[in-house]
Amino acid sequence: MKSGLQEAAQEITAILRKHDIAGVVILGNKTHSDFVLELTPTWSCAKMEGEFLRIKCNSALYPDAAERKAVLERTAGMLMGVLDCKRSIDAGILSIVKVLDSKLGITHTATREQ
Repeated sequence: MKSGLQEAAQEITAILRKHDIAGVVILGNKTHSDFVLELTPTWSCAKMEGEFLRIKCNSALYPDAAERKAVLERTAGMLMGVLDCKRSIDAGILSIVKVLDSKLGITHTATREQ
């Protein structure tokens, strides 16, 4: 990431981890966009393995069946909450982009920084 996005992403990730919360944050500057995806709070069984989000919740990690069920429910709730928010945001932004496209004839090239 360039143009301040990487620094901002690192600060946001640090804040999410400090408060032990999950988050998805979309970042954009004048020329690029990117996002922060932090879905591994300590109360969740979601874990990152490289670029992949995995659910790790077996009897070796959580010997108590009730705790295993509870951590799975917390993780599922977190992921469903993220999806609910994303759907709402997508719908609102898409309606605005459609209006802009009808007036301006927008062409877009993905600008996510690597």
